[in-house]
Order: sequence, then structure tokens, then C-alpha cells
Amino acid sequence: MLGKVLVGSIGALGAWEGAWALRRYARRKHYYKKAYDRAAQLGRPLVVIGDPSGGLTHGYGCGDVCIDLHGCDCSAQITADITQNIPLRDDSSVVYVSCVLEYVDDPASAANEITRVAGSNDNIYVVTVEPWTFTSRMIPGAKWIVNGPPVGDFSFKPIRGLTTGDGSFASTRQRGIIR
Repeated sequence: MLGKVLVGSIGALGAWEGAWALRRYARRKHYYKKAYDRAAQLGRPLVVIGDPSGGLTHGYGCGDVCIDLHGCDCSAQITADITQNIPLRDDSSVVYVSCVLEYVDDPASAANEITRVAGSNDNIYVVTVEPWTFTSRMIPGAKWIVNGPPVGDFSFKPIRGLTTGDGSFASTRQRGIIR
């Protein structure tokens, strides 16, 4: 009896996670398309932060340039830490970020750099793992749950008892940290 309950529970968890994974995949495609269209409308390059060929994070294209800490398979790529000086001009691009912000050590610096390159929150598109899923707890190295809408202002809160400070776009802007 216990075995059937355990198998049923594991099956239900698998179905739950599978449904959220499909939703996340669809959101990645949807918001990549919105970012792509916004870049075309403004005549700006589309910067993709996060390797689009990186396993479970797929579902979107390379944009005009891909930025990833470990590089990517895109023809135009920059290997860079998004918490430091991204080698792009201020207010020059539309930025799409997928499954990266959960891992950064310094979310305020990442927010500053993304906002600097995008110029405004209207040019920032973000998709993350939903914080209420089992997946969000199982991602190795994840430090943050990213709260907020997929376009515009969002904030970070620590997961697993981490106690580092608030990295919200609004709070960094109000403190005059953003360049």
C-alpha cells in the first residue's frame, strides 16, 4: 500500500513539474518573440542573456548577440559576467534574460548592468523558474527567486535562507546606483 502511495505521489509531482516546464517553455518563446519584435520596432539589437542551447533553458533564439558566463553556441557571442561591465553601450539594446538571474552572486549589479544596456525597463524581458515549483528548489547553485512581471521592474529575494540584501531595480534606482 505504501508503495502505491509513494509511486502515486511521485507521479503527481512529475505531472505537476512537467506542466510547469511546458508553461515555462511557452513563456520563453512568447517573451523572446516580444523582445525580438520590440528590438525590430526600435531598430536596436536584441541581446540574449543566457545560453539558448543550454538544456532545459531552450525555447528561444540567439538574438543579435548572446551573453553567457560560459559562452554559447550562437554565432555572435560575448563571454561575460553580467554583474560586471558588459561590453555594450548604454541604452543601446533590448535585453532578453532566461534562467540566469537565479544564479548571480550580486543581483543589484546584474540589475544595474541590464538596465544600463537596455536604457529602460520597457526594453527588458525576463523569464525565470517559478518559485513555487520543485524545480526552483532543485536547481544547483540557485541563490535568488526573481519576483515581478516578465517585462519591466522586478526584484530578488534570497532562497534557502540566504540573507544578502535587496537587489530590486526600483531600490537600486532610488539609491542612485544605476549609471
